[in-house]
Amino acid sequence: MSKEQKEFDGTLGAISLMIFSHFIPFYFTLSLRYNSGGLYYPSSFNEFIENVQETYSPTWSACYLYMGFFLIQLILAAILPGPEVKGLSVPTENNR
Repeated sequence: MSKEQKEFDGTLGAISLMIFSHFIPFYFTLSLRYNSGGLYYPSSFNEFIENVQETYSPTWSACYLYMGFFLIQLILAAILPGPEVKGLSVPTENNR
């Protein structure tokens, strides 16, 4: 029998993808801001830290934007519930 092919080569690949995919937008932002979209390569670690602090420091406008989004999501969740349908019976739940 052949070995079962897993997505992303299994657990380690899936975890690596989840972790690495979150760094890509940060890198793209630094690349656009400091090198006009070209490869971003700081000359020193201190320069990298300064750029990250300057670029990603929180602002009040970002806080208001996030809170507004969260409030809209709460309102929509309260007034736009999805349809309730009866699903298939589950054998481990005594076919309920």
